[in-house]
Amino acid sequence: MEIAECDALEEIDRKETWPDREDDTDDLHLLEFKVRKESQTLLEKIFNNHERRGVVRGYQMPTLLRSLNPELNYNETELKELVDDEDTNGSGLDFDAFSRISLHFLLKQVRRESNDFSHKKLVRPGDFPEAT
Repeated sequence: MEIAECDALEEIDRKETWPDREDDTDDLHLLEFKVRKESQTLLEKIFNNHERRGVVRGYQMPTLLRSLNPELNYNETELKELVDDEDTNGSGLDFDAFSRISLHFLLKQVRRESNDFSHKKLVRPGDFPEAT
């Protein structure tokens, strides 16, 4: 294989694997892209193990989220609102709706974990004694 062909194949592979860096200069966007890409297979597997007639029910979502990540933190009220928004007619959540809800909480967790200051308390100027 010629060098030009190798370079062309590497460019194609890069475009399929990574978002365009001109548009996504923020590391958080790259992190979110990686979470979405890496979670896709796991989402499909979990959905296929629990689906009936191509859908999962809203009451199954806490179990499914725990299957994705046992340490995943989510707000039950927020989960219920998202399920209600996606399942407007009560027929269940298809794979796309399940993915959107699951990724919402996965990305929220990743953002929280990637924030270096999230575990720190707020420091106020009054916390330091004045230098004399």
